[in-house]
Amino acid sequence: MATYSLDILIDGTPSADSVYGAGSEADKACDNDTATIWNSANTAWPHWWKYDLGNSKKVIQLTLSSVNQSGGNAGIKNFTFKGSSDDTNWTTIYTGLHANNFDVQTYQFTNTQFYRYYRVDISDSWTTADTCANIKEVEMMTIIPQGGFFPIM
Repeated sequence: MATYSLDILIDGTPSADSVYGAGSEADKACDNDTATIWNSANTAWPHWWKYDLGNSKKVIQLTLSSVNQSGGNAGIKNFTFKGSSDDTNWTTIYTGLHANNFDVQTYQFTNTQFYRYYRVDISDSWTTADTCANIKEVEMMTIIPQGGFFPIM
């Protein structure tokens, strides 16, 4: 049975394709405060949220929570989770459907590669009233290897 690390989004740099306005910047999605969110601009799909770890790690679990948008719908529906070593060439690690609720959802998957950059690409939400994506909180975990030491690539 795998032993997962704590959230590894602690010392890196978050960014996003856009921001709705002041107070909804990319860092709000990983600040461990469920009262803040990243909210994209209300522009055409898709939207993305990205994290630069600063060094390479093998992420094998993603946790997302979204918030209520127009009409009581969650701001994430279909998404892909991608990794990159150079912030240019992206590999899809996981494709998912985030349920139309506001609960925290955890996704586990096989990832055999170490990446420095990880990105959540959001292709739509559960509402047709607007085109905003949002993330209340995102967490990424890796497996704690036997002996408890993390390899840094």
